[in-house]
Amino acid sequence: MQGRDRGNFLALDRLRGVAALLVLLDHAGSLLFGFDPVPRNHLAVHFFFMLSGFVIACGYDARLRSGLSAAGFLRLRAIRLYPLVTTGSLLGALALWMTDPSFVSDPMAIQAVAMSALALPFETSGFSFGHFPINPPEWSLFFEILMNLGFALAAPRLSQRQVVLVAVLGSVCHAIMQSLASPYPVPFAAETLGALGAFASGVALWRWRNDRGTLFRRLPQPLLIAGLVGICMAPLEMGWQLEPVATMLGFPLLIMAGAAHGRSPNKMSRLGALSFPLYITHWPVLLLAQVWLAPAIGSFAAAALACAAALALAWMTLHGIDIPLRRWLGASGPRDKILPPLPDIAPQAARP
Repeated sequence: MQGRDRGNFLALDRLRGVAALLVLLDHAGSLLFGFDPVPRNHLAVHFFFMLSGFVIACGYDARLRSGLSAAGFLRLRAIRLYPLVTTGSLLGALALWMTDPSFVSDPMAIQAVAMSALALPFETSGFSFGHFPINPPEWSLFFEILMNLGFALAAPRLSQRQVVLVAVLGSVCHAIMQSLASPYPVPFAAETLGALGAFASGVALWRWRNDRGTLFRRLPQPLLIAGLVGICMAPLEMGWQLEPVATMLGFPLLIMAGAAHGRSPNKMSRLGALSFPLYITHWPVLLLAQVWLAPAIGSFAAAALACAAALALAWMTLHGIDIPLRRWLGASGPRDKILPPLPDIAPQAARP
């Protein structure tokens, strides 16, 4: 890839940032108001998975086929993911220590923090809730890491038809699980199918674009953003059927139409750059706002201040921790014998 065909997809960066904002808005509503203003916020996560498959395939599919080892790829992805995963875990532990007495007294608290720093589920705690009690949005990173591992081991050996088959089977099986579980969420383990279907779809979309060129016309970026927001904010009364339609038709169209805007060397959308730090650090801020701010100044003012603080914290985390630490780890780690890492364009999954 040379010249204009190398770099970041700015339109897709912006969509990634919008998806992270939707997750922030929904979590602020659920924690501070007791309702979900973005009823299908989990679809933003599936969009992240698909976009992640697309851009990771863009950056690494050919390199894995040309000699980059699976271990080398996984080292690069660990450098990309774990500095912020660990940061989110430490912030989550701090917020729980400040707000939840059961966390301070729980003998399993340290183990829970250690598991969170590894992005692994931990369900035996007596505090918080869910599979990731320290930082609940981290659940998507668990599946993101699984998909990265599967990509490193399997993608170089799979043809485009086989990747499409994996995408279809994962998406269809997840849709079946949704139909059986409705109106309740699918079991945690079944989310593996949704992540697999979405991620493999992204890989297949990149290979298709790479082989056949840009076959989609550019659509105005506000229209793409409106499409993503409309899907994620669609009322639950429209039924579970909207979700497989979104993941198998709507999101692929958004990604291909966004990719039609092309790539920009050495440039990234500011909102896109903030998406991963915002996603992984916003929950502790909202938790503190729920416990401390809301009783004092009201839920609306607390939500506004918390969202502003979450954006500020994301910016500080990006420039004070993420970028410097990734540069240091990349410089001090073993050198790849193939090519230096491409500009990081992979979107990171956010989890409701």
